[in-house]
Amino acid sequence: MLRCPLGQRDSARMRPYGLRPPKPCANDSGGLVSAPGSVMAAVLTYLGMADSAVRKANPSPGEVTVASYVDAGGVHTWYDEHGTGRPLVLLHGGFSDASEFGANIPALAERFRVLTPERRGHGHTPDIAGPISYDLMAADTAVFLDTLGIAQAHLVGHSDGANVALLIALTRPDLADRLVLISGNFHYDGLVTGLDLDELAANPYLADAYAAVSPDGRDHFPVVAAKIARMVSAEPALGTGDLARVAARTLVMAGDDDAVSAEHTLALYRGIPDSELAIIPGTSHALIVEKPGLCNQIILDFLTTDPVPTFMPVRRA
Repeated sequence: MLRCPLGQRDSARMRPYGLRPPKPCANDSGGLVSAPGSVMAAVLTYLGMADSAVRKANPSPGEVTVASYVDAGGVHTWYDEHGTGRPLVLLHGGFSDASEFGANIPALAERFRVLTPERRGHGHTPDIAGPISYDLMAADTAVFLDTLGIAQAHLVGHSDGANVALLIALTRPDLADRLVLISGNFHYDGLVTGLDLDELAANPYLADAYAAVSPDGRDHFPVVAAKIARMVSAEPALGTGDLARVAARTLVMAGDDDAVSAEHTLALYRGIPDSELAIIPGTSHALIVEKPGLCNQIILDFLTTDPVPTFMPVRRA
């Protein structure tokens, strides 16, 4: 197994979102492979699809996996399902799809019924007329859960998916059991400077990844990309007063070199009552791919255990 799941890519296509050409790292056999320099949703998508394809071709013994569509509030929503137990919903990032969780699903599905819906205009789910917004995608996801008869679930979101999970916890608190917000931002100004969204939207690699699974085809990618670029430049726009209303037990996670500023991540952590914080060392916005084992361990510990009494509480005193 590779310690670094990223392969060599055309460096010219890796400039958007601050991605540098890959750096070498060692695999378990001592050979050199390529590792990421920084974030790019297309890399997550490509690698996740590869992991997902391998997993479905060689399912684990006893693994339950069901890929299907459900009509949820006018959105023909694709989702996959793995494992059994208490529901856990994985919410992918923007310019990506559920396959970005390829290295996380097997471990989580050993303990939970893992559902991986893809939101409007993402992955296998077609776009629909009108804008893409965090509010709309949160409402779509709530209807998705209602349609499947899921009264409550753990919500684990990465990047844009974390923002959607946060909004569900605010607008439909009945649906949110425990909340894991990975590299999320409660306000659009929490993203680091220097992210060229227009360049990202025009990136041919992202367009190819979109076309590989989207029922809308490659020609529709500029439409979806423009909608997402508009959204992340003006949304979300929550404040600390909104964060104070989150009732679900919450874990905030981020890379120590994330596309969301450390100051913003700290504000998110401080704003949600009694939330917990995990900063993954040596990772970027792609932490769930870069160190999936550590991320899985932290997520599972949070979801399966109760808070421990601490000897010297300050914030949670």
